[in-house]
Amino acid sequence: RVGNFDMSRRPHAPDAVLDGRTAAALAIQAALYDDAFVADCIRAWRREGRIDPREANLATEIGLGVIRRLPIIERVLRAAARYEPHRVRPEIRTILLVGAYQLLYLDRIPDYAIVSEAVRSVRESRLSRAAGMVNAVLRNLVRALETRRCTLPVQDAESVCADPRLTRAVRLNWNDYCVLTVDAFPAPQPGDAYLRYVAAATGEHFERLRALAAIHGASVATQTAWTAQATPPVVVQRNPLRVDAAAFVAAMRAIDADAEFDDEAAATCAFLSPGSSILDSACFLEGQCWVQDTTARLACRHVAAKAGERIADWCAAPGGKTVALCIDAADKAALLALDVSEQRLLRVADNIARMQLRGVECRPHGLPVPKLDARGLDATLVDVPCSNTGVFARRPEARLHLNAKTLESLVTLQREILTAAAKHVRPGGRLVYSTCSIEPQENAEQIAHFATSNFGWTVETSEFTAPRWGPRKADWRDGGFVARLRYK
Repeated sequence: RVGNFDMSRRPHAPDAVLDGRTAAALAIQAALYDDAFVADCIRAWRREGRIDPREANLATEIGLGVIRRLPIIERVLRAAARYEPHRVRPEIRTILLVGAYQLLYLDRIPDYAIVSEAVRSVRESRLSRAAGMVNAVLRNLVRALETRRCTLPVQDAESVCADPRLTRAVRLNWNDYCVLTVDAFPAPQPGDAYLRYVAAATGEHFERLRALAAIHGASVATQTAWTAQATPPVVVQRNPLRVDAAAFVAAMRAIDADAEFDDEAAATCAFLSPGSSILDSACFLEGQCWVQDTTARLACRHVAAKAGERIADWCAAPGGKTVALCIDAADKAALLALDVSEQRLLRVADNIARMQLRGVECRPHGLPVPKLDARGLDATLVDVPCSNTGVFARRPEARLHLNAKTLESLVTLQREILTAAAKHVRPGGRLVYSTCSIEPQENAEQIAHFATSNFGWTVETSEFTAPRWGPRKADWRDGGFVARLRYK
């Protein structure tokens, strides 16, 4: 079982070895219907020996790609094949999504092979009566592909492009589009009409996009929507305690010849192509680096961890921020890695061991107060559970279940965690609050409420990062928020 997904329900023999496309379809079905996560499903199958690493990478690429771009794919299928997803069984829907994703976004496999594989999958799922329908839908999509790859001008809310092909163009990456023979999107025009086009072309809800534009401005809102359906790079941080910049650059280039860096002469992080095999590399296994986006790394820098300090990392799993705090303190601070899940704390412990860091104690806790000395901490990092709206590209499943009720419950939980964590910071100590959200309720409003409700706390600094991408991998930033408060 992964999440709520019962793995025994897969339409294969228990000991069957999964190919990448089949695994992707099963993981997508688990995400859409059982609240599971694509990466967790594939990681579990890999541990079980059900799928080899190469096929697992393909399954992850397709699975996350489908969830990330689900509204776009189904919008195109409606336009090209008069397809209605609510009228087909979950197994058929996911097989169609895998086939359509490959036809639109990948170019490594011939069209006929993609269609044939989808039909075979239907028959092996003991739903052979649907084989004709799957064949017809995907062949209609093939016929609707006018231009598989072309470049269209990059546009934004201030410079709307009048190219008539945009109503038929599916954006594949920063520069490239796939152009259809049928209209799938409204024509982009200035004002609300442009936001309607962006909402349709990125799978965002128009009302939400308009609300984002009212809060952050039209440029940030549209940039956020496009970034959410892009494939993010792998961002790797250098461990300066174990490797210098030159060796780090060489190691990253050995993994990905197209690696980019924040500053090649004094590289602190690398941006690798999606799917790069960093987790199997010697430099990763030997603790020379860890995977963490620059926005998450920024939150750790706001703590300004120093040697000799006692610091807590609340909600620590899977451990990237704990690692960063240790390294910032030259592994000479006393770190407490706290999390409500003992199982998730095992991942923190594994990361600490891999990085060969010494000054960390992993400790499970519950709310409202863990077993810590009152006012005994020099600093604490509170990276709270949140809506993930700044990282929809990395965690596309979060988008499936976001609603007002979920957001309200998260805000309440964040408030409880923040209040509990603050009780253990000494006078003069620091509390850093961070999220990977772009929602004001979880960010600036949450901090303002805390500062006015808790005597003695002042806000020293805060920083909001909007999600963004660009023509270079190094242009990528996850969205998020960080604020540092001090107790007097």
